[in-house]
Amino acid sequence: MGTLYQVLSSEYACGRNHLGSFIRYDCLRVKYMDSLNLIASIAYSLALSDGKIGHAIARAVHKMGSGSPYSRVQFEWLLHEPLRSISELLREGPVVVIIDGLDKCDTSTDDIHDILSSHGPGPDCSQTSVFAPELQVSITQVVLDTSSKGVNSDIEKYIATHFSNVYKTLEEHAKEVNRSHQLRQKHDAVKELAQRANGLFIWAVAVCKFLEQVPSEARLEVLLGTQIPDDAMQSLTMLYRTALDIIVTEGHQENLRNADIR
Repeated sequence: MGTLYQVLSSEYACGRNHLGSFIRYDCLRVKYMDSLNLIASIAYSLALSDGKIGHAIARAVHKMGSGSPYSRVQFEWLLHEPLRSISELLREGPVVVIIDGLDKCDTSTDDIHDILSSHGPGPDCSQTSVFAPELQVSITQVVLDTSSKGVNSDIEKYIATHFSNVYKTLEEHAKEVNRSHQLRQKHDAVKELAQRANGLFIWAVAVCKFLEQVPSEARLEVLLGTQIPDDAMQSLTMLYRTALDIIVTEGHQENLRNADIR
C-alpha cells in the first residue's frame, strides 16, 4: 500500500503528495461491509484531511440531514457535490483516495465501481482498483465410494491411458530379446493394477509415474506380484514400500538421487 500511495500521489496528483483518504475493508468489522458506510467513511477521512473539504461536507450534511438509503444518491450529495463546490481543488490537483480490500464489500463490486467512477463537471477524478476478487464458490460434500464400479472403471481408464507409452516401450524391448510371447497382455496388466489401486486415484497417478520414469517389465511384474490390499491405507503403504524396494534392488544410483524417490 505504501508503494501504491507513492505512485498515485507522485504521478497522478501532480506532486501534491496528499493522501486524502485510506479505507481498509475488514471482513470482521461488519459496520464497514456496505457501500453506504464506505461512502461515509471516505467523506469523513477527506473532511479530516482538509479543512476546505471538511466545511463543504459539513454543509452538505447539515442540508441533507440523515442522508439517503441509496448509495448513488449519497455519493452525489456527500462527496461529488461538496468536492465540485471547492474551486481551489481545480488548481491544487486531485486528492488521493485508496481503498484496500474493496472486494470485501457485501454489495456488487461492479456497482461500487460504477458509483465511485460516476462524476460530472468538477475536479478531475481518477479511479485505480487493485484487488483480488473472491470467487463465489458453492461447496457440496460428496462421499466417494472407493468400492463402486464407476470409480474403479475411471481408475482403470486412467491407468490404461497413461500406461500406453510404457507398454509400447516394453513391447519394443521384448521384441529385441525375443520375449514377446512372455510379455503380459496390456489389458491384463491394466486391470490388475487397477485392482490394487483400491479406489484411490493417487495410487494410480503414483504407479503410472513410477513406471514412466523407468519403463521396465521387472518393475511391472514386481508391482503385480503384490497381494491385492484390503483397504486404501494398506494400498498406499504397500505401493511406496514396493517402489522403494525396487529402486534399491535396481542399484541405479542416479535413481536414488532423482525423481524416482520423489
